Amino acid sequence: MTNRQRLIFHVGLPKTATSAIQWWCFNNRDQLLQHGIRYADISSKTNAPKQQYLVSALKGGKLAPLARQLEKYVAGPPLLFSTEGLTNHLYDFPPEALQRFRELTAAYDVTVFVVFRDPAAWVKSWYKQLLLNPPRAEYHYGSSMNLAEFSRLPRVLRLIDRSAIKADLERAFGAKTVVTAEFEGDWPRQLLGVLGVNGEMVFAAPAANVSIPDWQSEIVRQINGFAIDPALRKHWLALLQFAAPTNHAELLEAAASIGAAGVRQNIPRDALAQLRPGQWCDAMALDRFSAAARAFLAG
Repeated sequence: MTNRQRLIFHVGLPKTATSAIQWWCFNNRDQLLQHGIRYADISSKTNAPKQQYLVSALKGGKLAPLARQLEKYVAGPPLLFSTEGLTNHLYDFPPEALQRFRELTAAYDVTVFVVFRDPAAWVKSWYKQLLLNPPRAEYHYGSSMNLAEFSRLPRVLRLIDRSAIKADLERAFGAKTVVTAEFEGDWPRQLLGVLGVNGEMVFAAPAANVSIPDWQSEIVRQINGFAIDPALRKHWLALLQFAAPTNHAELLEAAASIGAAGVRQNIPRDALAQLRPGQWCDAMALDRFSAAARAFLAG
């Protein structure tokens, strides 16, 4: 019997070292290819080198990007895709789009690799990331809800139901195998095992897109509640980055795109009086930030 080509999909969950995995796959794509794994073509304009076009294709019901990858690399080595959006939006994909996905991949052996994390830690980390995302009400991006409110959302509760996710991933993507790993465990070894390169390659990648401190997340939550337009919200995020520097992609991008002069021109110093102590940010932390922000705005 002829061996079928494998398709490997690393699907998240979000906030389980996904960016680190994607950078490792991209930076080691030549070595992976030497060991018989091809990292599929990546999307443009994403913070990490991933195949985000799969998510857009499934949400829009137009699977041409996947079809092009399969045609481009037909009869080649196993294809590896990575995007956490395949779990983040698992329950947003139209059934007919998933059916088309399964039709396109029916001739392949599909393996799904998913990493789970302690539920409480995962919910908090994901919540903090979604506070920073550009506002999108249907996905609760850029919201001003607190952690307790967020934790009760049906969307969140579905993604902490591990047994259901595993079964739903298998069914949605027509997977022959769904491999689960624990974020707190030895997931790098399991990933290398799925790729078939364990013993030949080592996973070593710096942490990427690490969550910002709790107190900064509370500042972002309050900014989200200001009911301001997205452009001005981005100025506030840039101010947060300038006054309390981080390595987070969203804040770095805001600061780079707005610039110091733009922030100083559009946010008056007295606007900081809108901020209050709250979830994770006591009066002392707020005072420190406000002093640094006022000093920055004063130039």
